[in-house]
Amino acid sequence: MARQLRFTGTDSKVDGRPALHADEGTGEIIVQGTPVTDPEDLAQLQHLGPNDAAVAVPRELLVNWGPKETERVPEIVDRDTFRRLFQRYLWREDAERTALPAEDFWIFDPRLVALLHFDDDDNLLNIELTTEPAEVVRYCVVRDAAMHHAVPRDEFAAQVAPNE
Repeated sequence: MARQLRFTGTDSKVDGRPALHADEGTGEIIVQGTPVTDPEDLAQLQHLGPNDAAVAVPRELLVNWGPKETERVPEIVDRDTFRRLFQRYLWREDAERTALPAEDFWIFDPRLVALLHFDDDDNLLNIELTTEPAEVVRYCVVRDAAMHHAVPRDEFAAQVAPNE
């Protein structure tokens, strides 16, 4: 069965290589880079098996786009903490019309995203904070696409009041 790979990032300014991808099923990181083929270079690698491949990538790629922890542990915050961070709103219908992912999230700065988890009855279950660079960038891309339709809290509240 094919892996479910998600692009996590590149430092390339030209063709998107080298790059990192994450396997959504296993959490493994797939490194895409220039193959190391020189026999003298390969001879220096320790524990390189007969079916292994070595690739060369700039250190910055791993520093900027690699995971910072071996296992991602979400930070759950209470509603009061979350409310202090809240910034903009987007109607679900607007998100569906623009084909945005069906995720409720909020970006607070270039390193922090809150992902809101709801049950089937639309009750807030918890709020997950992430600072994983590749995840933050993914949410920033979605945010940029949604920003045209998002409105400040007061404007959103004014739209909600007449509907109640």
